[in-house]
Amino acid sequence: MGLAETYNGGVETLFTAGGQARIRLVSLMRIQSIFMSTGDDEAKRFTIVKESGKDKYVSRLTEDEWKTYNKKYDGSVCKLTEDTSEVLNFKCKKAIVSLKNGKIITAWYTTAIQAPAFSFLEPAFSGVPGLVLKYEYTYKKKTIAYTATSISHAPIEKNVFKAPVG
Repeated sequence: MGLAETYNGGVETLFTAGGQARIRLVSLMRIQSIFMSTGDDEAKRFTIVKESGKDKYVSRLTEDEWKTYNKKYDGSVCKLTEDTSEVLNFKCKKAIVSLKNGKIITAWYTTAIQAPAFSFLEPAFSGVPGLVLKYEYTYKKKTIAYTATSISHAPIEKNVFKAPVG
C-alpha cells in the first residue's frame, strides 16, 4: 500500500464555536488535531497535537509562528469557477488552488455555510469563499481525496476544544 492509499478514506472532522475551532485528522497514516483559540487579546493561538505513532507531540504556536509554519501556502492562487457539484445536498462550486510549488488542489465549496475559522486552520483554502466539502490533490502520482460525509449543527461540548497540556 502506498502513501496515497493510507490517506484515502481518512476522516477530517471540523469543529467551530465562538472563538474556537478544531480540525481532527484520522487516517491510516496519522491521528492529528489542530486547535485554534482566541485569547483575551484577540490574538489567535494554535496547538498541533500528533496523537499517533512513536513521535507523538504537542506544539503550541502563536499566530505569527502559525503563518510561518504554513508559509508553503503563501502566494497560492485560488481560481473560482462556475462548475457545480452537489455534496451532502449542498450546491457546491469548484475552486482550483495553485500552490507556488506547482501543486494543484481542486476543491468544492458551499457558500451556504460560512466558517471563517477554517481559513486559518486550513490556509490552503483561505481564498475559498465558503466551506470546502470536498477536495483532492495528487501526491506521488496518486490522487488523494477528502469528501464530507455529514454536517451536524448539534451543540459541541467544551472539552472538544481543550488541547492537551503537554
